This record gives sequence, structure tokens and C-alpha cells, in this order.
Amino acid sequence: MPRRRTSAIETTLNLTGKAAVGLFKWAATNHYGSDLSSMPKMGFTDTLKLILMQFLFSILGAVLTAAWTVFLFFIALPYLLFGTTLIP
Repeated sequence: MPRRRTSAIETTLNLTGKAAVGLFKWAATNHYGSDLSSMPKMGFTDTLKLILMQFLFSILGAVLTAAWTVFLFFIALPYLLFGTTLIP
């Protein structure tokens, strides 16, 4: 019976698959040695406070991103290209 030779593509796919599985197993592992059962329980009001803070920080981040975008497109980029800004 002749020996079957694997192609370079099959070898690459096998190695890539093994690497991806190993990476995902590593990413899903708890590296801190603690579990969620040892964490203190949060009450209803603590949960609402956490949700509100995350919401406010996301709104603040969106506003800062919009301000930075306006600054770059209407002030910084025209100044660099033409020596003047679009906002007088």
C-alpha cells in the first residue's frame, strides 16, 4: 500500500486549526485562580448604579469622540494641508 503524502495546504490547515483551538482554550481559562462564587453579591441598587455609570461613560466617550473628529476634520487637517482652518 503506497504512503499517502499530505499536501502543504492540508498541513497548514491542520496546524492552523490546532493553534486556533489552543488559543481559544487558553483565552477561556481562568488565569487568576479565583472563581465567581467567591465574589460578593450585588444588590438591585448596586446593579442599577453600575448600569447607569456604564451608560454615562459610554455617552461621555461618544461626545468626546465626536468633538475629536470635528477638531481633526475642520481645524487640524485643513491647517496642515492649506495653512488655514475651515472655522474662522
